[in-house]
Amino acid sequence: MVRTALTMVQDCAVVAGDAALHRGLVTLADLMTEVAAISPHQGRGRAMEAVLLMDSRSESVGESRTRLALRRLGFQPDSQVVLRDSDGRFVARVDLVVDGVVLEFDGLVKYARQRDAEDGAPDPEEVVWLEKRREDAIRRLGHPVERVIWNELERPGLIGARVRSAKVLVTARVPRPA
Repeated sequence: MVRTALTMVQDCAVVAGDAALHRGLVTLADLMTEVAAISPHQGRGRAMEAVLLMDSRSESVGESRTRLALRRLGFQPDSQVVLRDSDGRFVARVDLVVDGVVLEFDGLVKYARQRDAEDGAPDPEEVVWLEKRREDAIRRLGHPVERVIWNELERPGLIGARVRSAKVLVTARVPRPA
């Protein structure tokens, strides 16, 4: 992962690092040790920047790239956030939260039917229904939900505009002191 940061664009190194950290193949300490072994003229600073952007909580390439796009837009996204209701009951675990706005990266795999219908995999219709119910529960907690898809990653300004627009909804729901 660290050497990738020296030869490829930063996103490649961060995506690879996120995956390795998430799977437990390396630790942040391992990566920092590798960065320390690189001389400054070889690109130690560039490698360090990439490592500091890595997040073991990221569960997919799409999530990693969405997080990076948000950070470049000046947002501070939090990954894999567990949302609970007022009684502390689990409602959902979401990909990212930015200033109260939930962002979910959606690839088609989530909605595709598995090849073997006997494996208990739900039909696409059931997957969509369950996801709708989950999203409704998240919204009831006061979190607007924005979904990001692959082709939007090439237009980060669009994602940023949607987050800023959704933040207005979060702000409008905050109770005002009496």
